[in-house]
Amino acid sequence: MQHLAAPVNTTTQSSGTMMRKSTALASAAAALLACVAVIAFVSNGSGESTTSLLSRTGVEKPTHHFSSAQVGRYGMRAERQARNFEKDSERRYDQATSLANAASRQSTLSAQMEKRSRGSAYLAADVKKRIAKLLAAGRDQVQRATQFQIKSDKLQKKAKKLMSLAVAQKRVSNREDKEYHRLLAKYEKVVDKIRKLHKKGQVILDSIHQAGVKLARIATNYQKAKRQHSSKLASIKHRLDLQQKVIAKLAQKSTLADTDMDKAKLLMDKYQPTIRRADREKYNSVQHYAHYTHLMRHSEQLKTLSTKLNARSVSLQELIKATEKELKQKRKMFYHYKHRAQLEMHIAESAEDKKEHLRAASRKAKTIAAQLEGKAMKVRKLAQKGVDKAVAASLKRQVQRDAELHDRY
Repeated sequence: MQHLAAPVNTTTQSSGTMMRKSTALASAAAALLACVAVIAFVSNGSGESTTSLLSRTGVEKPTHHFSSAQVGRYGMRAERQARNFEKDSERRYDQATSLANAASRQSTLSAQMEKRSRGSAYLAADVKKRIAKLLAAGRDQVQRATQFQIKSDKLQKKAKKLMSLAVAQKRVSNREDKEYHRLLAKYEKVVDKIRKLHKKGQVILDSIHQAGVKLARIATNYQKAKRQHSSKLASIKHRLDLQQKVIAKLAQKSTLADTDMDKAKLLMDKYQPTIRRADREKYNSVQHYAHYTHLMRHSEQLKTLSTKLNARSVSLQELIKATEKELKQKRKMFYHYKHRAQLEMHIAESAEDKKEHLRAASRKAKTIAAQLEGKAMKVRKLAQKGVDKAVAASLKRQVQRDAELHDRY
């Protein structure tokens, strides 16, 4: 604003100076009119005045003969033209002042718009940086979400594979358990048969043992009765014979019992591989089931981890949507600030161009005003010169008349 204050102040000073000059020129014009009136009163009033000697512009024609009336008319016309020139000059100075003020206002507007344009450009640059950060964050979020989704898919596939392996292990375990129970049922039948044979043989052996004990007791009683020559010797002898017959029968059964025990032992030896196979099937079934539970537990862990990764991917997708929404708003804000900065810069440039045009017009108006002022001074100078000549001629004629009167009388 400092570069505009000086022209305005100069214009104001010039206007004040112009007003003072106008006052001085008005005083000079009044004195000029008084002189013209004196000359008209002193002069003889000869009819030498011809208005054709003066042009309408107030410039005298090439002649050195002026009457008082011609000088008075010339002075009045010169004063009117000078006043018109002064009024035109004042109007031009006022016009230059108004143009300078308008140029100052345009300069102020240009500075304000340029400042606002810089502010808008700074805001646009700041929003652009924020957009770049949001884009980087969005790309990172998309990359992380993609990685989480890929890991989740891989873990899902691995969990499905482990589940299929676990199902296969469970099928093998169930098949082995079924084989185990089949073999166990078969072996239980053999065991029942062995138990029956063993029980049957044991019953026969127990019977033989009891019969032997009873025979031993009867034999002891028989020896005791024989030594004592008891009357019960015949009955004891009879009982002893019966017991021996029973033992003989039991001895025959003992052979059958031994045969049954041998059969039970053979069956046990024969089905011993079966029971070992059943134990092996049971062990394998337990191992495969344990492997199945381990695979299922691992599969569930992978599923849980996959679910968590999928949840994180979904949350990142939501965050990406929010980032896209914010990015859209930031882009809208960026274009708003950018267009506003361009518009404000265009206004500033237009105001600057208008300011230069107004200053040029103001300078031109000042130049025209100075020219008009110069014309007014020139016209007054010409009028003053004519008055001076007329006064000198009147004084010369007065001196000549005085001399003639002095010589005459």
